[in-house]
Amino acid sequence: MYSSKTGEMLNVKYDEDKVFMICMIVHWKDDSEPLKQICLVDVETASEPDPDIYVGFNNSQYNWWFIVEKANKLGVLEWMFNHISFKPLRCVAIDGIKELDSISAKQIREVAKYYIIDALSCQRLIVKYNAINKYRGVAFVAFLSLFDAHYFAGGMKVCNLLSASAWQRGILTNMISRQQTKTRKYPEAYIFPPVKGLENKYPSLRDSGKKLHEINFKFNSNNILAWSIKHNNIPEEK
Repeated sequence: MYSSKTGEMLNVKYDEDKVFMICMIVHWKDDSEPLKQICLVDVETASEPDPDIYVGFNNSQYNWWFIVEKANKLGVLEWMFNHISFKPLRCVAIDGIKELDSISAKQIREVAKYYIIDALSCQRLIVKYNAINKYRGVAFVAFLSLFDAHYFAGGMKVCNLLSASAWQRGILTNMISRQQTKTRKYPEAYIFPPVKGLENKYPSLRDSGKKLHEINFKFNSNNILAWSIKHNNIPEEK
């Protein structure tokens, strides 16, 4: 990205703040050595190898949104998604710097070199911490896609795993809550505020005629006694 201003972060609303170069590298998922290095500078390039996984430093929080908003401002967002996303990539025409001022071709190559190093560092970090394989493990156990294993909250994975286990036992479960609330921090997860404090409802539940099932187990050498309600999957009795 490029801006003629100093001392400020790039902002998509400024016409002088432009995307002039996008660099990427292609790897096998467990290999730090790149198969291919690609720099896009508003020119025709070789076809993209259609990778399965895209990674980057904070891309979804800044870089990608800058590109999306800039494309939307220029009226090419629909074209970009129709011609670029998950299809062979030949040209990125979001912005083009027609006049590079004092920037020489040599300096542009130095910028591209830095971008490639930045992309390499990201892949090396992914390989070092075995991140993709860990997500694959979660996806396999919880019956999720690799995308869902990364972007969805942990509670959703637990619910999905429990539902899958119930299905194997011939039990059909419903994961749709009657009162659904969403938060921006955990997309697609339903977050309910906790009820603070301890409360023993055993006497009142027993007196109301509820069918109770006793749960008794040891925890830290102490006997823990609790009860659950037998509701026959009738919502009004839960």
